[in-house]
Amino acid sequence: MEMRNLKSGMVDTVFWNNNTLIVRFNTNQVYAYEGVPQHVYTNMIAAQSKGRFFLQEIKNRYAFTRLTK
Repeated sequence: MEMRNLKSGMVDTVFWNNNTLIVRFNTNQVYAYEGVPQHVYTNMIAAQSKGRFFLQEIKNRYAFTRLTK
């Protein structure tokens, strides 16, 4: 899958591959969320509010690793 630039006040870019969602926030922090199904990624791309979707559907639902310091 390709990295997608999002027009969002919270999320800068996302990348999904093999049930791992990589999210770069506008703060330049990067996190990997494990076990995210492709339909969740697709729904995030299509959501009117990417930040709201992230907060409601991804944050606190999937294990994550911070990739930046």
